[in-house]
Amino acid sequence: VNIDIDGINSSVSNVTNKLSSLPYISENLMKNSSFEMPVGTLSGPISVVDDSDQTRPLPFGRYMLVVDNASNQTAGDVVSRISIDPVILKANQMYTLSYYFSTAGAAYYQHSDYGVDDSGNFIFGIMAEHDSVDVTGGQMQWKRYSKTFKLAKDVTLSALRFGFVTNKDGRAWKVIDQVKIEQGDKATPYTPNVYDNDYRISSQQITIDGITNAVTQQGKDINSVTSRVQTAEGTSVSYTHLDAADELDGVDL
Repeated sequence: VNIDIDGINSSVSNVTNKLSSLPYISENLMKNSSFEMPVGTLSGPISVVDDSDQTRPLPFGRYMLVVDNASNQTAGDVVSRISIDPVILKANQMYTLSYYFSTAGAAYYQHSDYGVDDSGNFIFGIMAEHDSVDVTGGQMQWKRYSKTFKLAKDVTLSALRFGFVTNKDGRAWKVIDQVKIEQGDKATPYTPNVYDNDYRISSQQITIDGITNAVTQQGKDINSVTSRVQTAEGTSVSYTHLDAADELDGVDL
């Protein structure tokens, strides 16, 4: 038996090279991070929107967040908050938090983004805070912000505050999508939380079940109609024939 050792080694080397060239993607610790499911409590001028406003970039999925100061045209700090399923950030562990955003109008000046713990206090050093805003490409182009951090103690992240600081009066908005919280010292390509995939599969199953039930009901309706037609076809109709003389009997002419 002849074995091509060199060929086997070459194949293994090729597989190893292909695997090493694949991007490393770590788990997203935040559930519903692209806001496709019902979101938590919203406070401030923040809402979940779809792609109907053509002056904003399209969401990556069906929905995204928008912070809009339409009801407050004065310069200042425009802030809002969304509660999330708690994420426990362990002490002395490296994490990276990233998200896509875009701004328009007077929102180009500064971010106003902070993590919030389960006591309502800011968790400093994990989001953009009051960093300058990247306006590259204008309001229709998504930009990705990321920050790598390590905390001195265990902290429970329970809400995200998104906003912006304006230095002049006027309309301003900021959209946010695809938040990712992951272990490690860099932002890897966005992936949803495993729970989000389970939810989508469950939602699809509900839709499939609904279609199946509708088809089943249609089958029952068709069977019912068929049964009634068959019954009608098998029914004997009795009638009495009257000739002209019978019809005129007893009638005075």
